Amino acid sequence: ENITMNTNNVIDYNYINELINELDLKNWVSTLSNGLNTELNLDSKTISGGQKQRIALLRALYSRPSLLIMDEATNQLNTELEIKILQYLEKKVLQNKLTIISSFHNKIALEYASKHYSFDDHSNNF
Repeated sequence: ENITMNTNNVIDYNYINELINELDLKNWVSTLSNGLNTELNLDSKTISGGQKQRIALLRALYSRPSLLIMDEATNQLNTELEIKILQYLEKKVLQNKLTIISSFHNKIALEYASKHYSFDDHSNNF
């Protein structure tokens, strides 16, 4: 219900499993007591920040949006996992299935952006 946001009564488990694989959550989901039906407390210390980010991304992607706005969506992931997820998102963009607007500080994401803008304020004025 959290992933699908109760948008309809039909749940696309094939797509959920695709996203779980692409977002590298398969091993983690397999450890949950009731798999996808496990109730989670996202304030729990048993879920890492990176897992929380990937669950939120899974939820956002499940509805197959044409536009995805992300704010530091991969900042708590290790480099290898970040690259894997950015490659998956790039594939969706190249298939014309998704447009992404994202803010990030990590320069790795620049390699996957078709356009990027930098904002610098060296004056220290607020």
